Amino acid sequence: DRLVFAIRDTGLGMSPEVLERLFVPFSQADASTTRRFGGTGLGLSISLRLAKLLDGEITVESVPGDGSTFRLILPLAQHKQSALAEKLAEVAVSNEAEPGLNDDGEHYRVLVAEDHQTNQWLVRRQLEQLGYLPDVHDDGEQALAAYKRGVYDLVLTDYLMPKMDGIDLTRAIRRLEAAKGERIPIIGLTANAFRETLEKCSEAGMDDVITKPTGKVALGEVLSRYVGGSASTPIGFDPTSRRAELDVEEGDEARVAFTPEFCMELFEDEAAEGIAWLRSFLSTMSAQLEAIRGAYDGGDLREASIGLHRLAGAALSVGAMRLGQDCKLLHNEIFSGKQNVDTADRVASIDVTAREAEGLINEFITQLQGKE
Repeated sequence: DRLVFAIRDTGLGMSPEVLERLFVPFSQADASTTRRFGGTGLGLSISLRLAKLLDGEITVESVPGDGSTFRLILPLAQHKQSALAEKLAEVAVSNEAEPGLNDDGEHYRVLVAEDHQTNQWLVRRQLEQLGYLPDVHDDGEQALAAYKRGVYDLVLTDYLMPKMDGIDLTRAIRRLEAAKGERIPIIGLTANAFRETLEKCSEAGMDDVITKPTGKVALGEVLSRYVGGSASTPIGFDPTSRRAELDVEEGDEARVAFTPEFCMELFEDEAAEGIAWLRSFLSTMSAQLEAIRGAYDGGDLREASIGLHRLAGAALSVGAMRLGQDCKLLHNEIFSGKQNVDTADRVASIDVTAREAEGLINEFITQLQGKE
């Protein structure tokens, strides 16, 4: 049995060529549509994803000059109302305790080590919206000093940082804990979840690893498993099974030039703050590109690899997916010593991908400015 919602209009209609890209994020049927009516070209993309989450689909029939018919088709199982009532009851119970608060009504404190300004803004914003109290530092050394003088409920650390990386930070904290008989959950953040990376994180004493970019809901689900210090709190993780969980086929959005999904999730009605964040990314992106080119041309492959890793994480965080993926692939290639005759050209081509992302981000900023 199926439940079908159908909506028909008598508008302009669409050609088969337009229908092919209708559900692609950040795309609209006619470039002039944005100028006349506004919008980001995300409505249908988001609607389709929601329909698929409900095991349904969206179909469209259209004839140029004769309007369009959209259909939302959902499976209708027996006793659906009862199942829905049970689910609503579960949600009500789970919401009795506000996320990020302990039994005394105090905010859990999260120590964050993250060296990139764009990602600092993102993780701070996500943690605050989830109800946690973040304390953000630029590298492992600063975070370790903060840990020694403060009290925290969880550590969230980037994998690759200057001065002291996430591996050394984790080891240092575990050594200090051994003398005190304590143990704080430590979760790693990385844009590149190699098997080797996961193994190093596990061996150092991390309890879990989250890959960038991470949405607010997904981050909240992970943190909720570790805060509170109950007997059921997980300790450590298996790199092989964790890699298998991450080794899933990426969706079509993984290669789009720009999708403002995280931006829209976090900005809400605060467009000015979101604009400042995006402009900050664009500013640091230009400086990073120059540093990457200089390091690679000068033969400093390690520095070029680190620069690509940092830019990948930041690009993915703001939704510049194609730039982030290209930087990840190049980082992997150089980091593993597998660069070839084409590597130099591909490093140079990063500029082209970056400028494409920059143009789309600036378009999105213009749309946000219209909402201020």
